[in-house]
Amino acid sequence: MRLQISRSMFFRAKRPRVLLQLFLLLAAFLLLALYSIKGLGSQLTPPHFLKVTDQPLCRKSDIGVDQPLMRVMVAFFPVSESNYLIQIKWCFRSLLEMLKSQPPLWRTDVILYVQNTTAKDLLELGCSTQPRKDKEEPFKCILVQYTRVKDRPVRLLLSTEYEQDLVEQLKEFPSADSIVPLAEQSEHFIQYDVVIRSDLDVFFTPAFATWVPGRCEFVSGSGGYSTSFNVQKLAAVARYNNIPFDSTIWDIGSTWVTSGPLAAKVILLYGAQLAVNEVMNAAPLNRKTLNGRRETYIYVKAKLDIQSSSTLEYEKAGVLHIHTFQDGEYFSKFRFVEGKYAGNDTLLPPSLNATQGRVCDYAAYIARQSQLISLPELGKQLRNVKSGHLLV
Repeated sequence: MRLQISRSMFFRAKRPRVLLQLFLLLAAFLLLALYSIKGLGSQLTPPHFLKVTDQPLCRKSDIGVDQPLMRVMVAFFPVSESNYLIQIKWCFRSLLEMLKSQPPLWRTDVILYVQNTTAKDLLELGCSTQPRKDKEEPFKCILVQYTRVKDRPVRLLLSTEYEQDLVEQLKEFPSADSIVPLAEQSEHFIQYDVVIRSDLDVFFTPAFATWVPGRCEFVSGSGGYSTSFNVQKLAAVARYNNIPFDSTIWDIGSTWVTSGPLAAKVILLYGAQLAVNEVMNAAPLNRKTLNGRRETYIYVKAKLDIQSSSTLEYEKAGVLHIHTFQDGEYFSKFRFVEGKYAGNDTLLPPSLNATQGRVCDYAAYIARQSQLISLPELGKQLRNVKSGHLLV
């Protein structure tokens, strides 16, 4: 299937506010790119990819805390942008906090798609290009080489002038890099039981340590992207391309948690609402059977992508994952980077006991702790943490 998107759908209005609203709709470009563009880099649509998505999309069974489980967070890391190093430190420090409560037989790794797999900071953190060998290995940070869309040459083998223009538009849409590498190189995460597609400006909470989605669930948080405007636009694109669309599935956040094969399939069809509706609702094509039973995939909202300025009590509310938004409210990633909270024990709590259990304070505490630990020491503790204890 080839998704065809009318240029007028995107460029009829050029006001900045409208362009911001089009975040998810613009991402639907990737669906057309993955199916149609053959000349953008060496492996935008690798031959193995469609075979990967032919695997059963559900796990064989639900997994308890006393059974082995392999989870992985996958993300794009722009090595050259210094602010992202600050974010990756607090993200990894939050993983350390979470791993202290993780069941002994569970493992949670990180896969980073990067332009430079020999970046000094990542090597100091203990990251490498070596994949996980077995279920016994401790925490691993795995680096995968990736070339950003904007750095790829435009080749003249594309079939139409429109597709050539599309390549240039993708180069003007940096957020494409948060999804394209996952589609191109899904073989690096497909073997994991649970895949967590996440940004890096996030914090995992201790509640995530023992949480896993159901065997046939696709779980996301809320993204704050879905307005009535872009939902209508997405519905129009869906109708134009004869794709099932359910308007009750909306406001899908940027964090997705599901099985490896289902994550790969949704990423291939990326466009958020369009993707989830296509995979979940096209019953004859997208439902597999297990022991003669028909599988039904369930879309679920969870306490993911909770705003870092929230005053919710994260333990009582069951918050799993916190995301910094594009604003200046406490806790703000912008204010933190600018040093506005420095030396303030009220705004940067010195201990978890000083957080009053609020989401915003937990994020601030983890961010502060990430400043107080070196990259080598953080990597060492991540590899040595097990069942609530830091191994000597």
